[in-house]
Amino acid sequence: VSPLLSQEQIPPSLTLEEALRIAQRNNPLLQADLNNTEVAEWNIKAAYGALLPGASANSSFSWQGSGEQRFGSVTLSELGFGNQPSYLFSSYSLGLSYSLDGRVLMALPQAKADRDAQVAQGEVSIAQTVFLVTQAYLEVLRQEEGLAVARQELERAEGNLRLAQGQVTVGSGTPLDSRQAEVAVGRSRVSVLVAENGVRTGKFRLAQQMGLDPQDGFELASSFEVSEPNWEEDELISLALEMNPSLRGLRATQKVQEYSVKMAKSAYFPTLSFSAGTSGFAREASDPDYLVGQAQGSSFAQIARCQAENDLYSRLADPLPPQDC
Repeated sequence: VSPLLSQEQIPPSLTLEEALRIAQRNNPLLQADLNNTEVAEWNIKAAYGALLPGASANSSFSWQGSGEQRFGSVTLSELGFGNQPSYLFSSYSLGLSYSLDGRVLMALPQAKADRDAQVAQGEVSIAQTVFLVTQAYLEVLRQEEGLAVARQELERAEGNLRLAQGQVTVGSGTPLDSRQAEVAVGRSRVSVLVAENGVRTGKFRLAQQMGLDPQDGFELASSFEVSEPNWEEDELISLALEMNPSLRGLRATQKVQEYSVKMAKSAYFPTLSFSAGTSGFAREASDPDYLVGQAQGSSFAQIARCQAENDLYSRLADPLPPQDC
């Protein structure tokens, strides 16, 4: 048995309406087509999302331990600098971007057209399931009628056998008539077995069309009245052109293909893009006194160099004006 079939049990008395409801709930092929409609709905949401701007945010943190830094074989302490303090680094960046082109604009109407096509395909699957289940239901009824006729033929053959045997007993018949009646009974019994197998096979096929495991422990409860149809040819043609699910599905598919052509042409349209961003960086030392002392030492060195230059300028034959140290 296929694992795709449901384990649901058919009620003992099954009407055609109940069979159709069970099929729409359990038929795997129908459920697959209906699930495609949900996928198409999510594609529409994705197309709407493509029209929104994109945003990004990043941040980082790092730590540098204290110690001596080397420049080749020389350390900073040998150059007159003490041990470096530890540092904590942090940074962040924020970005906002927006891009719009023809494919993004055409994606939404194409997704809606694809959704309509999937809905139409779902209607085709529903109509096909209804047709197959109804056909299987009527086939079981036909097999049951055939079984009733076969049982009536068996009863008639058994009656003829009893009559032939009675005629042989009273001497008004021949043994050949009795043998022929026995053959007719045997053939009728075979016909009954074939009809019973046909009923059981028909119920199996009906259960499979409903998406259930093959089972035959149920009876059909619906009956149908035979009446002469009074349709007009033009009326049927007009109704088929307007309501036929397969034709509506093909029209919806054609519309999807038209949007696919438009999307392909939109690749030649210009693209409009905007972007904006901001970022920041911070560094914090574990010992701020070291940085203050380093800055002060650098300032004192600049002042001393300025004073030395002023002294040099004053010794020239044509002294230069001194700098403000």
